[in-house]
Amino acid sequence: MKTKKRLSALIALILVIALSVSGAVISNVQASAYDIFFYEDLLRDEEYLAAMWEELIEEFGEEYLNNYGQALIEQGELLSLFANSSPISRFAAQSDDETAYPDFFGGFYYADDGNLVLQIVEDTSLRSCIQYNITRDFLSETSNIIVEYVEFSYNDLRAVMDYLVEQIIPDDRPDVFDNISGIGLDEMNNGIEIHLLVYNEEEVARFRNEILDSPMITLVQSVGESRRTRNINPGSRVNEIGATAGFRAETGGCSSSQGFVTAGHAVRDGQTIPNVGRVNRFRFHNNSRVDAAWIETQSHINLTNHLVGTSFGGLSTQAPVRPTANMIVRVTGGVSSPNGSRQGTVRNASYVFICPPRPIGCCGFRNPDQVSTNNLTAQRGDSGGIVWTPMPLTNADGTAIGIVLGISEGRLIFSRADLILNYFGLTRF
Repeated sequence: MKTKKRLSALIALILVIALSVSGAVISNVQASAYDIFFYEDLLRDEEYLAAMWEELIEEFGEEYLNNYGQALIEQGELLSLFANSSPISRFAAQSDDETAYPDFFGGFYYADDGNLVLQIVEDTSLRSCIQYNITRDFLSETSNIIVEYVEFSYNDLRAVMDYLVEQIIPDDRPDVFDNISGIGLDEMNNGIEIHLLVYNEEEVARFRNEILDSPMITLVQSVGESRRTRNINPGSRVNEIGATAGFRAETGGCSSSQGFVTAGHAVRDGQTIPNVGRVNRFRFHNNSRVDAAWIETQSHINLTNHLVGTSFGGLSTQAPVRPTANMIVRVTGGVSSPNGSRQGTVRNASYVFICPPRPIGCCGFRNPDQVSTNNLTAQRGDSGGIVWTPMPLTNADGTAIGIVLGISEGRLIFSRADLILNYFGLTRF
């Protein structure tokens, strides 16, 4: 009996592997005859199959594999039945999924014993279609599909997922959306999981109040680093703070930390910025000689020296030079030039920034350590952006000389990079 079970499970597994492999080969128009013969030889290789079987049985057990092998076959037959016995469902009409799922279908998952669990929606009004009757008749002849009744249909769950994706893509609410590390369809629990990087009562309420409050959704704590790598270049807009990135810098020493410099008036001292990092260095008040902050970045952030909108060259990592009258000045990125640069010159290498009672950008600085420019201006959102001067006789685009502070008399004013690095104890890298 055990030999028969082992043989039937082995045959089922071989069939599944053969179907998947041959399907992949046939679908690839570039596949050669050699490729096809190679896979056929592989499937016939007794040593390979024996080794695979031993690994599977050690991991899952023989009874599980027997159930699993038969359930795989029955699942394929059921999916074919769905595809061939009904018009296209609401979900399939709006997606690239090849299967037209009926509205009574809740989902699939494999149970701990290897059998397939078919979820059917509890709402009996959805079972009045011909397709349900055909499915019921099919189930009466199967032995490895178990029926479980659930509240939500698969179509409705996917519609909610599609809605969430559409809401996240515009990225106009980074304070909410950048706290989300993933959205998962949880078929075993007939719902949708939203993974939050910062999980507390405030963030849960914010999601439900500002994005979607649905009984289908369960909010959970994100575990580990699961975020997509994100580049921050000199001149990149950082929507989370409504400002622009200046240049990258590090603390140095045995426990060196990395981050980027931006405008102090755009953040708060010690502020945690979701999906970016934490404000670790900060100077912004009337008696300060600079308006700057250094944000120590999270591990998924990739800091570069490539100016935003470029993939070659890059800024030099040498110590910034002191701005000098009539020096060439270029400002890259930000709101004013998202993927390009604009050019001017230094007007006053020492400038006292005095704002009117209702200032644009910030509140003014009493020390003559700011720099004014000719032929350059700025908009809200440009604050913190990279200010640099070209280096024609080197391989670098240029070197950082400051970050955008604001405007005075219509002219762009910037804080000096050399002073920022000195005050914060940072170096370029």
